[in-house]
Amino acid sequence: GHADAADLQSAIDGYGFTLKAHESPARRVLAGKADAGLGLRATAEKLGLGFVPVDSQTVRVRANPERVEKQGVRDLEAVLSGVDEVLAELPGFEPAN
Repeated sequence: GHADAADLQSAIDGYGFTLKAHESPARRVLAGKADAGLGLRATAEKLGLGFVPVDSQTVRVRANPERVEKQGVRDLEAVLSGVDEVLAELPGFEPAN
């Protein structure tokens, strides 16, 4: 028969462990403290680990229309204006269309 979610979860060492840093799951796998972890392709490749894509995610940055003239929002917009070129160099990232 098919394994249920509880069987799968108990079979994966480290399944219930949650981490805050984006590299932490991969570092636990690398150290042998977990069988697998959710993370970024770029991190897996950087650490020499295998990677199995689960899904893709679109990220959008939005600003409150009443605050778009604030310096912090303008600074963020300036930084993000060149992000497509940076992301194009990272494995697993696709610039926005």
